[in-house]
Amino acid sequence: DYHDLEIPIITIDHKVHEDTPSITCDNELGGKLAAQKFIQTGCKKVIHIQGPSFLLTVQNRNKGFNETIKAAGIELHTIDLAFVKPEFSTIERFIKHYHNADGIFCSSDVLALHALRALHKLGKRIPEDIQVIGFDNIELCELVSPNLSTIDQPIDALAYEATQTLFELIDKKTPQKMHKVVPVKLIERESTK
Repeated sequence: DYHDLEIPIITIDHKVHEDTPSITCDNELGGKLAAQKFIQTGCKKVIHIQGPSFLLTVQNRNKGFNETIKAAGIELHTIDLAFVKPEFSTIERFIKHYHNADGIFCSSDVLALHALRALHKLGKRIPEDIQVIGFDNIELCELVSPNLSTIDQPIDALAYEATQTLFELIDKKTPQKMHKVVPVKLIERESTK
């Protein structure tokens, strides 16, 4: 349907077709960086709050995290939830069930903020008892206590690369690279050791 529009188009954060230019961050690397942090700090049992897993970005984050954690022999427990409006009670019950977990990776900062709330309610000390890492680096990460460690999704770089590609398409040029991937980095704050 997009091709039938016959207008310049680029997808951001999703690759819909080989012939449609796209720009995304390195979601798989982001998951791997979170796992490496847990490995480095000696985590033995981690929770992965992901979702929804039908999204390609979430699948890539999961792949990087799960493969790295499993390769290190760390016990992993995963739950799949809504991305935007997850059920807080479900998160709380899941964390309570795995009460001796020492790390939580969430595929979005919104999920991580819910996890922080649940941990506070359960009397867990962060990061002494359990560490938490989110994904996106939204502004709220610095406004909560403890500040949330997260994978920084470089929105400015994504926007710049997307507009450059769009300008090439408008000028009837073939993009130099059809599918661009922008690197990510771990922003360490108070929720990790």
